[in-house]
Amino acid sequence: MQQRRHIPPEASPAWRSGRSAELDLLLLCARWPQRDEDRQLIRALSECPMDRQHFLLLAQHHRLVPLVSQNLHASVAELRSPALDALLHQLRQLSLDNAHQALHSLAELRRV
Repeated sequence: MQQRRHIPPEASPAWRSGRSAELDLLLLCARWPQRDEDRQLIRALSECPMDRQHFLLLAQHHRLVPLVSQNLHASVAELRSPALDALLHQLRQLSLDNAHQALHSLAELRRV
C-alpha cells in the first residue's frame, strides 16, 4: 500500500487560497487511518473559532458523519469546552440517526 503524503493544512496551497477552518477540520477528521499528527492538527483546529453548524452541514452533505464523529471524539477526548461538547453531542446524535437509517434500509432490503 502506498504511504500517504502528509501535508499539514497550513502548508497546503488551499489553506493560503482561503479554504475555511470548517473544511480543513472536516478533511482532517475524514482521514483514515488517523495518525498522531492528524490528531494534533484536529485538536488545534477544534480550538479555533469556526461556524460549527457549517461544519455539521459539510459532514452531512459529504456523508461523512460517522467517520468524522469517531475521529473527532478520539482526537479531542481530553479537550472540553461547552461549544465542543455541543458539537460532539450533535455529531453523536447524527451518527445514531445514520445507523438507525442504515438498519431500517437493510431490513427493508431483506423484506423485498
